[in-house]
Amino acid sequence: MVQIQRLIAEQEEVLTSESNIIHILSFENRQIKGFFYSPYFKKGAYFSSELELIQLMDQWMDYLDFPQSTVRFRSFAKRKKNNQKREESSVEHEPQNHCGILKTIEDWDTQKAADNNATFIVRVQQRQNATWQGTVQWAQAGQTQSFQSTLELLMMMNSACEKSPNSLWDTEKT
Repeated sequence: MVQIQRLIAEQEEVLTSESNIIHILSFENRQIKGFFYSPYFKKGAYFSSELELIQLMDQWMDYLDFPQSTVRFRSFAKRKKNNQKREESSVEHEPQNHCGILKTIEDWDTQKAADNNATFIVRVQQRQNATWQGTVQWAQAGQTQSFQSTLELLMMMNSACEKSPNSLWDTEKT
């Protein structure tokens, strides 16, 4: 936990409302497990797959209504009404005002996070064309890359966890 706090504290940028922390606890058979943290949410939300992580983050952004999504996802299930209120987020959270944003990682409950795994700061700046655009910072390596899709974000995180010689992180820093 101390190492995570130090890594985040060393980052040049201040944590903002669009800064989310993804801490990977395990990476077995190319499957990530870990915790998702948001500055508005004091406790981490556990995820056991990439799909769960994407759903958690997407529901959280829907709850905050930031960044706003430009599309409405289609489904095989029938909709009840067009004016139906958005689905509530499955992320358990207490109502918090925007003045209560957690600015430093010390404010967060990171007890379950191990010190030797990958940690990413993800800033989703737009949600267009049914995907996300933004930046991801690999905290341990101090590298930041832009991503143009959710798939590209996942590929970058996987390549960092694999620490492969042909890593997507080998390209020039942005």
